[in-house]
Amino acid sequence: MIDNIVALRDAWRSVLAVLGVSAQGRIVIGGPPAPSIGEALPVGLSGNTSSLVTLGSGPDIGALATPAATSLEDASVDVVIMLGAWDTVHELAEVAREARRILRPGGIAWFGRWDLSAVMQSTPTTNRSVLMYRSYPSSVAQAPQNAGMGAALELAMVRARFRSLSTETVDLPTAALASVDDYVDAVENGMWPGIERLTVVERMALTHDLRRSLRGTIFPMVEYQPWYLVSAVSSA
Repeated sequence: MIDNIVALRDAWRSVLAVLGVSAQGRIVIGGPPAPSIGEALPVGLSGNTSSLVTLGSGPDIGALATPAATSLEDASVDVVIMLGAWDTVHELAEVAREARRILRPGGIAWFGRWDLSAVMQSTPTTNRSVLMYRSYPSSVAQAPQNAGMGAALELAMVRARFRSLSTETVDLPTAALASVDDYVDAVENGMWPGIERLTVVERMALTHDLRRSLRGTIFPMVEYQPWYLVSAVSSA
């Protein structure tokens, strides 16, 4: 387990470095990946809820804090990273306004959504989850909602008065796995969005294909998934 955490920690540190996020500032991370990021990067952890973590010095966030209501003071944060921290476009707008409020002038916000289109264009060698999405169309029922989310992210950030928007697709660490069994368990527990839509028979077939594809894999390993990210700067 220690090796897993070390692998995940190194992966996240590398990603933050690529994004130009300094570990010296105060970082707020929200969305479903937040708890695993908080576990991987515990140094300076000053708050933790089921959907929100803060890294760096400063007051703790409240236990009931959410990405749309962080309980943090105005202009108190250097970086905000929100990864799928909303269920609707209305919630996205609320999260964008909250990010703008808590960011210092010149602070950076990263808003992202899981990029299904990038997954579908990949191969099992680069993204093993395509084994499920190509073979079992029922698992990608969320595709229509994802299709327009890129434009929605940008619009929400513009309306929240962010500036200097830019976009890119970045592979983000999802989990660190210690063995084939660990990998299969993680998939069955939701590491690949949409698996809950499969039938029992489809799950059994997927597990067979997955185990076969993992032969010869070196563990511990880090699972990555592509995310569509929009970055922007908080204006004064």
